[in-house]
Amino acid sequence: MAATASAANREPPGRAGRATDTDKAGSLKDGPHWMVETCGAVDSACTRTVCSRVWLRRYLAEIARRGLAQQVRCESERESYKFGDGGRLLSLQRARLPVVINGGSGYLHTSVVETTAIGILLGKDFLKDIQAELSFESDTMSSPILNLFDEKLTGKRVGHYRIDLLDGPWSPLKLSLIHISE
Repeated sequence: MAATASAANREPPGRAGRATDTDKAGSLKDGPHWMVETCGAVDSACTRTVCSRVWLRRYLAEIARRGLAQQVRCESERESYKFGDGGRLLSLQRARLPVVINGGSGYLHTSVVETTAIGILLGKDFLKDIQAELSFESDTMSSPILNLFDEKLTGKRVGHYRIDLLDGPWSPLKLSLIHISE
């Protein structure tokens, strides 16, 4: 499921769990089966990273449990997202979230929409920031920023690869390893 962002007066800035699920017609199915609080679904057709308010609430609970609530920043936003099933959703918030990927600490920026049909879709902005190279032939990802080389990816039958966004302890000393722009 891809999402693209558009704004009225500006252009948008450019290992394991479960991800979004769709039915055979490509429309969204509601339900908690897609949600793993610390995993994101790689979506190379998505312009910007976007998550549901439900997923964000669960991720924030996990962050608070780890003592990282002070690292979160939220601001108002109004972006229109068009999804693969043709539907549109308006984001009302942009969040900066702490992440730990392959032991490197950093921040991930995501738009937040009202839906129960997605978790978090890691868009092209995320993939570019981590300099990701995906191999669909071998189901692997490399990222020099994350110090990953030919890392095996897992995914759902609908084709989204999964990345664990909190795979270790947060370390401000390792903050420079991941710089994911707004």
